Amino acid sequence: MRVAANYATSAILLLVCAASYMTFAASDQKEALSVLRISSDQRALELKRTADAKLQRVDVLGKCGAPAVGKPYLRDPKQTGSVVHVTYGKHCAAEVAIRDLSIKCVGCD
Repeated sequence: MRVAANYATSAILLLVCAASYMTFAASDQKEALSVLRISSDQRALELKRTADAKLQRVDVLGKCGAPAVGKPYLRDPKQTGSVVHVTYGKHCAAEVAIRDLSIKCVGCD
């Protein structure tokens, strides 16, 4: 009887660990974007998540401000996981979280 209880406990522990791993793996997946581009005025990102009905405008330069060195326009957006990295000015960078469209001004070199 005691051996059966140990096997049942081990099986439950294994299922809990597997469920935790699956949740962690799902949260680390790449967010799905159907459109990622720089706006025509080059001050904002325009992106469309698969769940959105229309383009979302994220004003990066409005939040981060003009760079100390270089021209104030966005360039080179790249998606890495659930974050979009974008460069502006000569050596400045910002990150946009795809899930809630929050902007993090990383800084300049």
